[in-house]
Amino acid sequence: MLDILSFLNDTFYDGLPYALICLSFVLTAKYIRFPDVTCSGSFVFGAAITATGIVRAGVPPVVAVLFAAAGGAAAGALTGFFFTVLKLDRLLAGILSAFVLYSVNLMLLTPTLAYGDHATLLSLFEARDRLIMAANASWHPWVIGFLLVVVVFTKVVLDRFLRSEVGLAMRCLEDEQAGEYALERYGLTPSRLKLLALCLGNAIVAVAGALVSFKEGAANAQRGFDVLITGLVAFLLGQQMLVLVQRIPAARIWTARLRPTSGAICGALAYFGLITLSQRLHVPSELTKIVLVGLVALSAAPPTGLFGGMRRTAASASPLRADALLVVEALAYKYASTDKDSLQELSFTARPGQVLQLAGANGVGKTTALRIVAGFLDAQDRGRILFQGTDLTMDRQERLRRIAYVDQSADRGVVGCLTTEENLALAAMGSPPRVWRNALSTGTVAHVARVVGRSPFGPEVLRRRADQLSGGQRQVLNVLTLLAKRELPALVLLDEPTNNLDAENTERCRQIIKTLHDEGAAIVIVSHARFEGIGIDRVVEVNGAGTADPVVA
Repeated sequence: MLDILSFLNDTFYDGLPYALICLSFVLTAKYIRFPDVTCSGSFVFGAAITATGIVRAGVPPVVAVLFAAAGGAAAGALTGFFFTVLKLDRLLAGILSAFVLYSVNLMLLTPTLAYGDHATLLSLFEARDRLIMAANASWHPWVIGFLLVVVVFTKVVLDRFLRSEVGLAMRCLEDEQAGEYALERYGLTPSRLKLLALCLGNAIVAVAGALVSFKEGAANAQRGFDVLITGLVAFLLGQQMLVLVQRIPAARIWTARLRPTSGAICGALAYFGLITLSQRLHVPSELTKIVLVGLVALSAAPPTGLFGGMRRTAASASPLRADALLVVEALAYKYASTDKDSLQELSFTARPGQVLQLAGANGVGKTTALRIVAGFLDAQDRGRILFQGTDLTMDRQERLRRIAYVDQSADRGVVGCLTTEENLALAAMGSPPRVWRNALSTGTVAHVARVVGRSPFGPEVLRRRADQLSGGQRQVLNVLTLLAKRELPALVLLDEPTNNLDAENTERCRQIIKTLHDEGAAIVIVSHARFEGIGIDRVVEVNGAGTADPVVA
């Protein structure tokens, strides 16, 4: 019995601080897909700030830990600056930040700073633990209890954050193919969400570094790389364990709601449980390292394995018609990889409630034209785009926010790692996301249910992940997100919305498009298909020379 208690004592005592590191990887490694090497420096930076504050400045331990969290957030912001502003590679951005932090940590710790007789957050609990003696072994139930409270509190707060509107938007980035595209489609900025994740993740790591330094009685500048490897292995192991448990048929009911944060904590404890077991069995350290390499490989394997510029002065152009919703004038575009224009001098006007079709041979720039108007491509100072009387030519973000667009590929338009309900809730946000608003609040869930009720979808798909839908169903969901917006768009751009769909899903898309049109939306469409009940008011022929005026169909 004592052997089991001693095993659990060592596992939890060593594993709980690293559970915080694994929780930080939920934000960085899982959701924004960022290999954050910065944590090797922010871990030590957190310890350096607390040790310097407590020993040299006499700062209370709680305040010192808060300073450590702020320092970790600043370290994440430095990486975010390198990555989002200077556009450096992800790995290089993290390495540069870690190098800066290593130099700062050496200056603060030179290279070790002991706490000595100074009190830390663990001092009171360690004093109580010293009174417990059994079998000449060290016991830490009070310290473990405190660390468990910290870890559970962090998990609860993180889960609440990930259920917020900001958290939902951040979770989109897990889908590397559709995440950024979908966020831009709704007028959100992926780089800001990545910066936020890096700041929060490194703040948590810095707190973990402070707690470990309390346990060890000193802050050491030479720590860091071992933390990165240990935390990553434990995190990956926990995520794989979570996937495997959720695949057990008998356990699906009670594991369906387990969150990645639960897997992160379990991974840390499982990792240190294995380490403790190997020590008890006197396994050579070399063999233990080889086993750990195998754990990394198995944990990282897929489940199917063994385990804008300055605004220019507008060129002279024809006056905006009073009844025009969209005016496109002399729009042209050239991709960097080509030596000639992909789109040449295209001009057309769309009025409220109209349906326009862009027609022309393949390669003349129909899709390019839609992507420029929607804001997915810069206008390159060639032509003008006026929407509802405002010149938005050089304001790509405003075009993204105000003009709705549906891509012909649902793999880009629908976030596979989110459920159908979450995809529709994302579209329904409307205003910039808020961290204090629940993404699936009662009002939002009711709104999404009403949208699904008006669609050809049944309610049974709401809780199903989008990557579990058929290709046709995903495209229907792609179009349905337009109806989910709190304020229905005045202009909808559709690029082959029913391309390669079967008859049933084509009809579903047609019904949604007809609903949008019946409620007053103007539609500009690129499609070879004809939609019964939706008449084409005007046809714009796109060709090598462009067109100065739409051609009546």
